[in-house]
Amino acid sequence: MEKNINLSYSKIGTFLECPKKYYFQYVLKLPTKPKYYYSFGETIHKVLEDMYNPSKSLNKLPRLSELLLLVDEYWIGTGFWNEEHEEEAKSEAKELLRDFYKKNIFAFKPAFSVEEKIYFNICGINIAGKIDRIDKLPGNEFEIIDYKTGDGISTSNINFIDRLQLIIYSLGFKAKYSFRAKLTSWYFLKKNEKLTIELNEEDFLKGEETIKEVSKRIIDSSFERKENEFCQYCDFIEACQE
Repeated sequence: MEKNINLSYSKIGTFLECPKKYYFQYVLKLPTKPKYYYSFGETIHKVLEDMYNPSKSLNKLPRLSELLLLVDEYWIGTGFWNEEHEEEAKSEAKELLRDFYKKNIFAFKPAFSVEEKIYFNICGINIAGKIDRIDKLPGNEFEIIDYKTGDGISTSNINFIDRLQLIIYSLGFKAKYSFRAKLTSWYFLKKNEKLTIELNEEDFLKGEETIKEVSKRIIDSSFERKENEFCQYCDFIEACQE
């Protein structure tokens, strides 16, 4: 195993969920099946990227009709069970965007940046990521916003692995701009609500230690199987059982 590795929140999260899943996906690079919820989420992300993109929306208030047309333009039709399932998902995407638009349009302003790429290094470990949206706040402060289109995280069951995503984004933001963002938030699009998470120094220290521990275990090829509630949905369940 290489000594200088490249990680991201997705890779770290996969390893913490199940080291053997990480091994199949990122070491052996076994193929994964297309998932409709990834297609759905990526489409929504692309529409909101256009809506808040400072180079596209500057001095121009987005129109709902334009956003709904973008759903059709950006639609990714892979992973759905059948045509009916896909059409239901597309209708849900448009309804979700209608609700988001109604709640947010009156206070709308273009983002500071969208799909911001971040890179930083911890003890020789390269970390990369991409922040959905960064808003500039009064007083030259900033807010990191990550969109959630699924049902996996809710306001009632946030754990450290979930928080680790915002920790990594905050560390990447600081590496790029030399100061921390004031706020770090998730926007749960299906619930149409934003949740701001307060991060402290203990979070950042624990985040860095987690990154170093995951890196060490990957370098040491510690890819044990970790049974959990996601096993039945895993793309590699047959290979794992073998």
